[in-house]
Amino acid sequence: MAKISSRGPQEGLPNPVTRLAESSSIERETPVSSRQKEYADLSDALMSRRAELERVEAELLELRQSRVRQTIPIWQRLINRIRTALGWPAAAENMMSRGESPTQPVTGRNSLDYQVLEFMRYDTRIERIEFSTVSDGFVPHAYGSRDVTSPRAIAFYLPQFHPFPENDLWWGKGFTEWTNVGKAKPLFQGHHQPHCPIHLGYYDLRIPEVMEEQARLAREYLISGFAYYFYWFDRKVLMEKPLRQMLENENVDIPFCMIWANENWTRRWDGQEDAVLIAQKHSHEDSRALLEYLRPYFESKRYIKVDGKPVLVVYRTDIIPAMAETAAMWREQAKEFGFPGLYLISAQTFGQRDPRRYGFDAALEFPPHTAASRDITEKMEDLDPRFTGTIYSYDDVVTNAVMRPRDDFKVLPTAMLSWDNTPRKGSRGTVFAGFSASRYAQWLSANAERVAKDSSLSAEEKLIFVNAWNEWAEGAHLEPDQRHGYGYLEATRQVLSNYTTEAAHYLAPPIPSHRRSDIALIFHLHYEEAWPDLLLAHQRLERHEPDVFVTVTSLALAKLVSNCIPTAMIEIVDNRGRDIRPFLMTYARIAQLGYRAVGKFHGKLSVYREDGPELRTKLIEDLASDTALNVLLTRPQLGLLTARGALIDHSDKNLTFSGDLTSRVANGLGLKNWKGTFPAGSMFWFRPEALTPLLSLNSDMFDIERGLVDGTLAHAIERLFCAVCKASSYEVDSVGAPRPPSPD
Repeated sequence: MAKISSRGPQEGLPNPVTRLAESSSIERETPVSSRQKEYADLSDALMSRRAELERVEAELLELRQSRVRQTIPIWQRLINRIRTALGWPAAAENMMSRGESPTQPVTGRNSLDYQVLEFMRYDTRIERIEFSTVSDGFVPHAYGSRDVTSPRAIAFYLPQFHPFPENDLWWGKGFTEWTNVGKAKPLFQGHHQPHCPIHLGYYDLRIPEVMEEQARLAREYLISGFAYYFYWFDRKVLMEKPLRQMLENENVDIPFCMIWANENWTRRWDGQEDAVLIAQKHSHEDSRALLEYLRPYFESKRYIKVDGKPVLVVYRTDIIPAMAETAAMWREQAKEFGFPGLYLISAQTFGQRDPRRYGFDAALEFPPHTAASRDITEKMEDLDPRFTGTIYSYDDVVTNAVMRPRDDFKVLPTAMLSWDNTPRKGSRGTVFAGFSASRYAQWLSANAERVAKDSSLSAEEKLIFVNAWNEWAEGAHLEPDQRHGYGYLEATRQVLSNYTTEAAHYLAPPIPSHRRSDIALIFHLHYEEAWPDLLLAHQRLERHEPDVFVTVTSLALAKLVSNCIPTAMIEIVDNRGRDIRPFLMTYARIAQLGYRAVGKFHGKLSVYREDGPELRTKLIEDLASDTALNVLLTRPQLGLLTARGALIDHSDKNLTFSGDLTSRVANGLGLKNWKGTFPAGSMFWFRPEALTPLLSLNSDMFDIERGLVDGTLAHAIERLFCAVCKASSYEVDSVGAPRPPSPD
């Protein structure tokens, strides 16, 4: 979000990137020496107090935005000294220096996860292939069915687009957010401004049909609900009319919940940060009155509930006195209303991460608060010389979000569309450049997979969020515009169509409790045209009655495989890590079942090679045979068997782009002298115990798909299969007719 001070031409309420905390105890005029001493003392005290690290970082960030700009290196070193003492990676300079909320710790600095995440910068010489079916051009409207999905996708919704008395008073008669949107101008080459709405145009939320049509459109593109921002200030509610009309109008046929944007509104947009327009007065009584006000919304059959409990998101849990006690009071109050309780979600804003400290049920990612990226301002071409804001990389944000390791508490993820508040702040704004619908779809897909497979979440807790449905002055809107048409909505539908009720059986299949055979086959299918070869492999080995595990990247492929091999255990996975990530996920599920031999096959296409299909066919021909299987079964010390001609030596050529990353992964796995051979094409037979070290790898380590033909984590792991096998005291061999090597 970035809810604004007063939703005038001002910055968001609160601004996640540029805001200075109004409640800070440190005045901007405090001498530098005094600040140094105060924070030096504070850092020493925090060395053994990890739970408070987010708070001190948030304060340090505020300090770093102050006028004492020469102290930035001092505070960055201070932050990193604290993080290092706690075993966390050093924070990125770019986000910290600009006042962004602290990024989530990755893991210890010496962990393999951290080494890989830190390394993810790809050589620009690596060839790329097209892989995405998501369009970044203009996409026309297309009707669709209103399917139910799991997880449910909920879009943040701003009810500001209508005049109301306070905005008339503070910003001029008739002011709405559209005032800012329409006057925006591009500030650098490729800067998408202004964003011009289509479908409903520059709508007015006082017109009931507007919200009815928004609900219909959202459901048509598989959005399951809206999370309305709710502005309560000591029993006064702003932007109330659209929400009241929505509550009374059941033709606004979409589930909803509320986000309490519980901050003061100020004139922050024009630098008058202390000029409070309307203030919060948090108290026990105010909190109780808030819930009483929300009761009619909770009682709506459309209100989103988890196990019967109404869902309430609080934007800033840290500024409500005795928040844990208030949460307990709210739950009791909800029971008085006739509900089994209240499902409370704490937004991860301004350094707040763990909801348990406040007695909440879950945390909600709130990018750009939780975003991590480089500052790329100086790299932008034709940048307006008056620009004094900051430009970040959207691509970085997606990569870091997708690869971020899991917390040990419940977190509901959020994917952010384009984010750009220059319509409000002009040349002082913040932009996440390089947005594309395909990158957004990858982020959303990773979030959907993460929640669908999270066993700690009940069925009704499986929620993912999108920022946002209609944050037009922040450039974050699913609603269609003149440049992209319905592209953002179509990208959303493409992802969520793999998570409909029909897909439920394939999203998180149960871990097998026992094996039915001594032999298992692990298939991965992304390209439908490769399925006949994989099906042939199964048919050639069918007399052994193998257990078959198949990972696929779409519901359509899952149904195809199920029709052909009804006994197969099929799982839909995110398209990340090529065949390697899905293989590791399946291997981890079956490693302890005691299989004597497991065959790894995948629908290798190698579209960048003319002989790609031929390579796949020959690998399967050599390996999907009784001869190959018997070789492995009759040689107890043989741990991995691949096709002859596919077992090739490491060389400068095939390590040009992946060598350094392979070294890092090898180091993380404890492999010494790892160079030797590897199974090009990554198809082979193996004994489960021979590859045990790979079970330490985390599926979150894999970056989004980029169409790279080399240099990725998947390529690095492929080059280590034989080294892992030998380190486990097993041998490696090949079988079949000789043929030219395949270096990929």
